Amino acid sequence: LNTELISAQFTRPLPLPALSTVTTVHTSAPLPNASENGGTKTYKRAVLWATLVVLLLAAAVVGGRWWWTEYGPGSYLTMPATDGRPLADVQAELNAMGLASSVEEEFSDDVAAGSITRSDPEGGEPVHKRAEVQLHVSKGVDMKTVPDVVGKNQDDARKALTEAGLALGAITDAYSEDVPQGQVISQSQASGSQLAHDSAVDVVLSKGREPLTVPSLNGMSSNAAKSAIEGLGLVAAPTEAFSDTVAEGQVISQQTNEGTILHRGDTVAYTVSKGPEKVAVPEVVGRQRQEARTMLENAGFTVQEEAILGGFFGTVRQTDPAAGTMLKKGSVVTITVV
Repeated sequence: LNTELISAQFTRPLPLPALSTVTTVHTSAPLPNASENGGTKTYKRAVLWATLVVLLLAAAVVGGRWWWTEYGPGSYLTMPATDGRPLADVQAELNAMGLASSVEEEFSDDVAAGSITRSDPEGGEPVHKRAEVQLHVSKGVDMKTVPDVVGKNQDDARKALTEAGLALGAITDAYSEDVPQGQVISQSQASGSQLAHDSAVDVVLSKGREPLTVPSLNGMSSNAAKSAIEGLGLVAAPTEAFSDTVAEGQVISQQTNEGTILHRGDTVAYTVSKGPEKVAVPEVVGRQRQEARTMLENAGFTVQEEAILGGFFGTVRQTDPAAGTMLKKGSVVTITVV
């Protein structure tokens, strides 16, 4: 037997029985065919994509505009000029631009009080519209109170002025009867007054008491000597003495020697001549010759005698000069004896 033929017959598919056909009547519209369905889907997808693209473009435009105006170059303004302008004017302009500002005060030597010294950012620079502008406003010149340095030494005066924000200026020296050597006698600006910071205050330092040299009074009159002494600030202390050699009213000698160093108010002692010493002629009329002679000689006079009739009685009749006359010692007194 042919086995291949038998196998083929048994493995051949059996014919299916005939099916009865049932006819269904639809009341709805007829379904589109496949080609129509494909076209509709393509159209819808195109519309969807176009819508998405439009929405994305719109979002990009809106977002870009928002970024541009909020964070991008469009969000920056140009800072107005500020330096030297009054604070109120600058703040008004910043407010009109929608910019906030903060204020700090500082001293300035150049900008008037109430005006802007500087700003951050500076005028002309870009500034974000939501940034806060920092304004620095002048308080004017920094004025300092002058301290009292009278009576201080140079180093202490310099320290006091420096601590007060000032400086020690020119230093001159002068004698002082009241302020010890090395201490400040006076200052150019009164204590408590106001000066711009770092200004200099000049001072005068004491050299102590002024030394005064006693002059020579030799040959001077009493008045001239007094003027010379008092002209130096010294005190004249004259005494008087008789002198047979120095005219009355002239200086005989000085006890405070020439060249002595004194200070104002010290005394200078010297002696002024009263001229020769004079004494009164004593009354000797009526006395005996010898008694009268003794009295006159004891008074310092030289006695000469004139006798009448030989001076028989030895009685003094008169004197020349008369009694009471002032004569210098050694002068001659003549007695007349009878």
